[in-house]
Amino acid sequence: VRCWGSNVLGSLGDGTVSDDDTPAGPVRVLGINTARTIGAGRTHACALLESGEVWCWGGNGDGQVGVPGPAAQPAPVRVPGLPTARGLSVGGYHSCALTESGAVWCWGRDDQGQLGGRDVAGQGPAPVRGLVGVQSLALGNDHSCALLSTGLVQCWGDNIFGQLGSDGGPDSRSPVNVAFLSDVTSISAGGSHTCALQDDLTWCWGHNFDGQAGQPLEEEQVLSPTVVGDLRSQQLGLGWRHSCVVADGRVWCWGRNASGQLGVATPEHSSSPRPLLVAAPD
Repeated sequence: VRCWGSNVLGSLGDGTVSDDDTPAGPVRVLGINTARTIGAGRTHACALLESGEVWCWGGNGDGQVGVPGPAAQPAPVRVPGLPTARGLSVGGYHSCALTESGAVWCWGRDDQGQLGGRDVAGQGPAPVRGLVGVQSLALGNDHSCALLSTGLVQCWGDNIFGQLGSDGGPDSRSPVNVAFLSDVTSISAGGSHTCALQDDLTWCWGHNFDGQAGQPLEEEQVLSPTVVGDLRSQQLGLGWRHSCVVADGRVWCWGRNASGQLGVATPEHSSSPRPLLVAAPD
């Protein structure tokens, strides 16, 4: 695994901490040689190894690396107490692992209930109470979602923008069903919005300030799943305030474009999917 960018909190995992915020080039993460899946949050990152172990590094002010200790953890550490994992997702300041039995264990920041119902106090790894039969996970900044084997989606945590998909309401420390959706095949979470694929259609909900939930910009919140366009999508991926799908062999994106996230020259945000044309390498 190689990482690059800011290393102020040891986020690159090479055993060092930088004194400034100058982005660094790709460096090798110490001791991670058999990674199956990786994920990055705001200041930390984690890797799921072929052995089923989870190792994390970087910012640890909220326990998101999974062990007590300093605010910066510049070298990878094994997350203790986890059963063998087969899935991993990393949020803003929290992390979750999917175990071989279909249970979910989470650790890190919990100020909005993003770790789910827990039978233990603190920020260390613990199972989300009442959540079984999980197929995959998607974590946002302060919320978490799970795709179940039944095709249903459940979310928990921050709901200020409707990112739980429960038609509004307060934050939830326990998983709640996302309204209207069934037979879902894939989910992804952005900063404060969430999307799912169902019958090749893309459904999104949550924060829409920049159009990232695919609705008109004047709708800042989308409280329940709403179809985005009419694309027949096969893959889905969300960023902080933008969203992308693969449909018919092309990449389509919408949402924030202040830094060119949508792959088009104009800086305007877009609530409608735009085709992203990538030049083939020579």
